[in-house]
Amino acid sequence: MPKRRKQRPADILTTSRSQDSAIPLPKRQKSERMDFESDLTDFEEDVSEQKLQVLNLESYRVSSASHENT
Repeated sequence: MPKRRKQRPADILTTSRSQDSAIPLPKRQKSERMDFESDLTDFEEDVSEQKLQVLNLESYRVSSASHENT
């Protein structure tokens, strides 16, 4: 039965080469951050509106199905 290789420590992930090649991310301008937050708010509003439409459709289906059965 072959011997299992010992697992190497997790510091493999933090070699000096990977640290050297890390590109610093540019700092976001305040206006960009504000734009992102307003886009996110718009998106959240759209999603909640979609959820309401789905709930309305589901309740419509349930009520129409119960009318068919009677």
